[in-house]
Amino acid sequence: MKLKYFILFVIFYAGAIHFAGCGGSDSVSDDPTDVGSTASTDLVEDQPDKDLSIQEYNLAKRKRQTKNRFPGDTIDLIEAVIKSYPKGSYLVKEDIPNSSDIPPAAVIYRSESSGKLVFALIATSREGMERDRLIEIKNVIGYDQSFIDYDSTRLGTALFFMTGFQTEGRNFTRLWEKYTPSHGGFRALSMQNWAAKNIPYVKVDFYFQPRNSTEYFNYFFVDGFKSKPHLLLTYEGVNQKRIMTDANGDKYPDYIEFVYRDNDTIITLIDTVTYIWMDSLYVNTRYPEKVTRY
Repeated sequence: MKLKYFILFVIFYAGAIHFAGCGGSDSVSDDPTDVGSTASTDLVEDQPDKDLSIQEYNLAKRKRQTKNRFPGDTIDLIEAVIKSYPKGSYLVKEDIPNSSDIPPAAVIYRSESSGKLVFALIATSREGMERDRLIEIKNVIGYDQSFIDYDSTRLGTALFFMTGFQTEGRNFTRLWEKYTPSHGGFRALSMQNWAAKNIPYVKVDFYFQPRNSTEYFNYFFVDGFKSKPHLLLTYEGVNQKRIMTDANGDKYPDYIEFVYRDNDTIITLIDTVTYIWMDSLYVNTRYPEKVTRY
């Protein structure tokens, strides 16, 4: 008899655990940002429609919470990106470490006689390659994300584009876009002026910690704000440095490359080499066969 009661107890206890585990399994959240367990194989980054619904939900929430707005503002630009760019595209935010505030968008506004211009950094998700998936914006902004090229391909591949828009009311017309050759580690965006020629340019800062440096993608408006800008890369790190200069007097910036010897104990500057812009490439003034694209 004792064995019979013991078996019945075990069956009853197992059934109670089963029904307790199933309880609430049919509940569904109205919030699309509630993506459930990360153990699920149906991750949002693999579902373009789910990613889009989350972006639209966050946009609607931001519209409700923002009191001071104007036509063609950042919220309008976010909406334009959602509507006109491929799924998995974002208006990038700047990196604000150790802050609970909402980081500012990577956007610069400029008023011209012909209308208002907007310069913005847009990140899109690469498509067409094996294992490609949508990016998550948190994986491409900040110091830690500058290692993304060394991480799993499951993080996706971000393609950044410096983009110029003209606005009319809440409508955006894309004037140009220029590729930014980095996949992660964005820090900040700012408008600068090249004093040597009095030419304005947008400086886009990226961390690049695999080489202990910060990279600066400089977009020069050599033919005005409505034309596609000229790109020059400069950088500065522990054992590397490249600075802009005016070597030949034309409207395009040139650069000086610093050459260091690093034996892991002492870092020594051993040479500097100037590169000048010729037609479509930067050419080494000492060894013309050595060229760079930007």
